[in-house]
Amino acid sequence: MKNMQTTSLKFILLLLLVFRFAFGAAAQNNDNKLKKADSLFTAKLYTQSFDLYHELFSNKMYTPSMLLKMAFIQEGLGHLSTSLYYLSGYSKLTHDAQTDEKIAELATKNNLEGYNDPYSKELIMRFFQEQRVLLTWALIAFNCMVLGVIVFQKAKKQRPVFAGFFLLFFLGILFWQVNFSAPPSTGIIAASNTYIMEGPSSGSSVISIANEGHKLAIEGKYDVWFKVKWNGKDAFIKENSLLPLNLF
Repeated sequence: MKNMQTTSLKFILLLLLVFRFAFGAAAQNNDNKLKKADSLFTAKLYTQSFDLYHELFSNKMYTPSMLLKMAFIQEGLGHLSTSLYYLSGYSKLTHDAQTDEKIAELATKNNLEGYNDPYSKELIMRFFQEQRVLLTWALIAFNCMVLGVIVFQKAKKQRPVFAGFFLLFFLGILFWQVNFSAPPSTGIIAASNTYIMEGPSSGSSVISIANEGHKLAIEGKYDVWFKVKWNGKDAFIKENSLLPLNLF
């Protein structure tokens, strides 16, 4: 029995060493690709550097500076949608005000929808997401304080009507904060002449034909179709025609 346990332990340690070696080699390979892409970018060999950046991005390996360089390259090539896509990713990671101004400038210049409202639901939700931990602990502390008031009033044989109301109210806010305060999913239309459909089918009526770059709220997914909001109404768009921003 003891020999079996020793053998099992050795086997587990061997597996851990193999995984560590494999992941270490992969990480080293990605680091080398990133360094090579950066050197190509510095040498102004932009398309070659973008190919390497895109390969890394496809493997879900990216840095904020890499996204900014990808956006710069795509803007230089005249690819509005992908430029906005990588800029938006950089903004989500860094919350950089200058980048937000750049995005707004591009949106205004190209008459794009989904960017121009400074008090949009997305920005409000982003604030709650950024302050999520602080707000959650503040609400927990406040609820504990109100609960203490209720216990004190009960001990004094008083009816804690107002304290009970406040407790229920702020418990509701806490529940919303924990479960529903994530920013809404959004996506950017990938190409010009994109069909916005009434239903999740190629046989549905065409609501509009949109240019690239518009940002839409994503409300769900049906097979190969995203359900989105277009001019305040429910609509559908093929998944390969939209660049979802929830990947960042």
